[in-house]
Amino acid sequence: MRLRIVLLTFLIPFLPQAANAATIEILGDYPLIYNASVGNYDAVQRIINRGGKINKLHPDGTTALVEAAKGGHADVITLLLKHNAWTEY
Repeated sequence: MRLRIVLLTFLIPFLPQAANAATIEILGDYPLIYNASVGNYDAVQRIINRGGKINKLHPDGTTALVEAAKGGHADVITLLLKHNAWTEY
């Protein structure tokens, strides 16, 4: 599963500009949460710019903001907060 998300995350920049959040969600299940957890600022920004759901909950109850915080990725945390990530849920 993790390899699938990594591979599909790699493909996001090659999607047509018309690709939207629905396309991204179908492709990778939780690409925003995954990329936030590994500190991939550029991918997080691309997903947000294409309409990714910042506050989408993973089945285990975590969010992109929580995962970025766990990893200590300050730049990703700042980006998510700038785009109104929930600080309480």
